[in-house]
Amino acid sequence: MATNDDALARLEDLLARRWRAAVARPHIRGLPALVSVADRRLYALYLVQLHHYTQHAPRSQALAGVNPRNQAPEHRRYCFEHALEAVGHERLALRDLHAAGYDLRDPAEVPPPLPATELLIAYLYWVAIEADPVRRLGYGYFAERAYGFIDASMAELRERMGCAPSELSFYGSHKRMEERRGDDVGRLLTRVCKTSAEWQAVERTAGTAFDLVLQVVEQVGQSYASVKGGSIPPGYERLAVLPPRER
Repeated sequence: MATNDDALARLEDLLARRWRAAVARPHIRGLPALVSVADRRLYALYLVQLHHYTQHAPRSQALAGVNPRNQAPEHRRYCFEHALEAVGHERLALRDLHAAGYDLRDPAEVPPPLPATELLIAYLYWVAIEADPVRRLGYGYFAERAYGFIDASMAELRERMGCAPSELSFYGSHKRMEERRGDDVGRLLTRVCKTSAEWQAVERTAGTAFDLVLQVVEQVGQSYASVKGGSIPPGYERLAVLPPRER
């Protein structure tokens, strides 16, 4: 009979295979497409999406905690503690935008989210409010495991753009946060998932979140190509130029 440890190993393998496939196809769906061109406009477009998504991540996390179907005290505590830890992290994206030369420290001046970013945000709210709250852990597990696969791409980004570590404060802060958490999500999953149906729902959420994040990356690349071609997405006029960098 399969155990919860077996189910967790299957989830780990699923995400690892999908990450390897994505990273191996940089011009189609992978994260390396984001760093294949040393242009701060590309990075700025992505930071705007991070800013918008990160505003909502702790809110959807907390909503999973107040979902009446969440009857596991340990799970509710996890939701609230991790939501509190993530509050305000969207300002790190604004800090990195400023370091890249874009003075958008006022949230009211930030361009609107791209449609793929809106879809990711909406999906996580739906998971937290309408679905079995254990599914939110599927996204958490995906996010916690991402850094091992994107470290090389972020190092390439830093090298190509000549960025100091302080100019990648969003990435550095979140990586340290996930390292502190260790395998919190994995341990919690093995305690709160009671049925194979719950594990399948967790896998489905992790896979869907993965696809939605890659859609954001793809749309950032498409928007960057539009900007280079002179067709600027509405609201993104300030990101269409390469400003002098502050040092």
